[in-house]
Amino acid sequence: MSEKDVQFDCSSAMWHGKELWLKDGSKVWAADVVSGYIVALYFSASWCPPCKQFTPVLRDLHDELKQRNAPFQILFISLDQTKEIMMKYMNEDHGDWYAVPFENELAKKFIDLHHITSVPKLIILKPNGDVITDRGRKEVQDRGVACFRTWAAIANIPETVSRSLTRNNEDDEDVSSNES
Repeated sequence: MSEKDVQFDCSSAMWHGKELWLKDGSKVWAADVVSGYIVALYFSASWCPPCKQFTPVLRDLHDELKQRNAPFQILFISLDQTKEIMMKYMNEDHGDWYAVPFENELAKKFIDLHHITSVPKLIILKPNGDVITDRGRKEVQDRGVACFRTWAAIANIPETVSRSLTRNNEDDEDVSSNES
């Protein structure tokens, strides 16, 4: 089974009763966070230099999409050694997004399901859990906020939502489409 064939139903009972954390220590129900959203699973760790370089880029993307009311959520899955290190990393470097609790069964399931052997890794999921791409990090680095248009199209997010996210935003130009 290829990575693109993996399905993890984000709208299923699997999310029922599962908590996510915010960096301020508050807890929310996962089902309330992911329902109807494109979900980015962000596998990262504080000890990883490429993670420390990519996290601010992802934070900027997240902030921009949040400002535009995009149906997009990030779930951080830590590969740090302790909960304290994870929380320090979240507070110092991460955006205002959610985390799967440290060493939680859900985190382990995602790590196993997506065969995570190195970080950083950004996997983008449709609202139903189908994998849009397992190359989210590269897409964000290469295309910035413009990559969301592609993800929204693949996820069948309504055209009006997709258009409103990108209308009159010249900074969103897809760099890869201008290369010869």
